[in-house]
Amino acid sequence: MIIVVGGIKGGTGKSTIAFHLATHAFLSGKKIMTYDCDYPQFSFSRYYENRKKNKTVKTWEEHYPIKDISNMPEMKNDVINIIDTPGRYDENILNIHKKADIIITPINDSFMDIDTVMKIEQERWTQPGQYYQVIFENKKNMKESLWLVVRNRSSNVNSKHKKLVEEKLNDLAKRLNFTVMKGLKERNIFRELFSHGLTVLDIESNKMAISHLAAKMEIKTIWKSIDESINHK
Repeated sequence: MIIVVGGIKGGTGKSTIAFHLATHAFLSGKKIMTYDCDYPQFSFSRYYENRKKNKTVKTWEEHYPIKDISNMPEMKNDVINIIDTPGRYDENILNIHKKADIIITPINDSFMDIDTVMKIEQERWTQPGQYYQVIFENKKNMKESLWLVVRNRSSNVNSKHKKLVEEKLNDLAKRLNFTVMKGLKERNIFRELFSHGLTVLDIESNKMAISHLAAKMEIKTIWKSIDESINHK
């Protein structure tokens, strides 16, 4: 099983969501291998290093920071491979997506983010965006991949713009055959835990605030869709 967390726009929370999903899989007893292709930033790898140094939590053993994507190590079939990709488009990124069984695309509640999937002008669709070209190549490769578009880093304010984005995404999901999901809301806890290598999944229940419990449920909801896909295969 290969899970690719991708998108050609930066700042959408790809590394945060990838690390939390990897941690959830590991704590659930699944065998995982993780790969950080976002050189030179390597946010996922820094998160992993901080976790390895933290003796209060357990960490999976196989993680690979990848400087040269064209020389990716061979992925094992009997584990869950989770790949964090950079916010850009090139041939190597395309090849990674071609192998994916599940593609997770975090986006912010912004037409600027949606525009990378389908170009939009004055609230009308015009033509496929650059990132959809990546998805299209995956489909041409005869992969029946589950594509999850995750509304990430959204605020708690129900603005008119937020509702319009939701309507447009739901319409686009029908056209392009992806599933829209709620992702991780904008919370300070994610920034605070990074330096300790911790996730909201590591916080003891009796020490959790309501926002921590909500964040934990957000991760579990996304993983439920992944788990259903894994069991289906």
